[in-house]
Amino acid sequence: MPIVPKYVQIYNKILNKIENAEYSHKIPSENQLTQDFNCSRVTIRSALALLKEDKVIYSVKGEGNFINRNKSSSSTGIEVNSSLFTSSCNVTVDSNDIAMKCNDGTAYSKKVFGNTKRYGSFNVWFKHNDQVIGNEFSIITDAALPDGFEKYDKVALKHFISHKIYQNAAHIQVNMQQSLRKANTFHHKFFSNDDVVMLIEENLNNKEGQTFAQNKYYIPLKYLLVKLNKYGNSLSQ
Repeated sequence: MPIVPKYVQIYNKILNKIENAEYSHKIPSENQLTQDFNCSRVTIRSALALLKEDKVIYSVKGEGNFINRNKSSSSTGIEVNSSLFTSSCNVTVDSNDIAMKCNDGTAYSKKVFGNTKRYGSFNVWFKHNDQVIGNEFSIITDAALPDGFEKYDKVALKHFISHKIYQNAAHIQVNMQQSLRKANTFHHKFFSNDDVVMLIEENLNNKEGQTFAQNKYYIPLKYLLVKLNKYGNSLSQ
């Protein structure tokens, strides 16, 4: 069974404390967290970076990290109902590697999906000229996974994660921001810590407005090219 990285374990522990109201409006200092969880400051900072990336907390310089209670969201105008990586990349993706596994529910999956007991996770590494240029990490509720998907070969998994999963989406929300993750938190190195890496987060929702899949695309800024379609008022007349 794969070992969950320490910073991810700490992420889930902090998120649990937030959800259980053990932390009210502000989380403890980095020094206090290293003592509470008996780990290094580097591990704490990696966990906090993920919490900021997921908009669970935000930082105020000189004051610390605060819990984000603002749940409002707005949609964007990206008009692509398939994997956003290839459509948002300015170089050709020649190939990719994909791995999947089934997981028990975590604090993070509960945050995204609600009380889902099981979910599938997919890790996709995109390549150009045999070099990894980006990553997709997707999680999908057990109910949205096809029967027998554990026996799919890589071609079938790729088709499912990049195309078929979108058939069940009534609404897709896309958010883009700079990633705070460091290069050494990924299984494959595709950027240096001096590079700017963008995160495109995509939430797929059903007709009831419930999220059943979340895709996170990590793309170095030097490869990023996003095109948006905007339509005039005449189309609605």
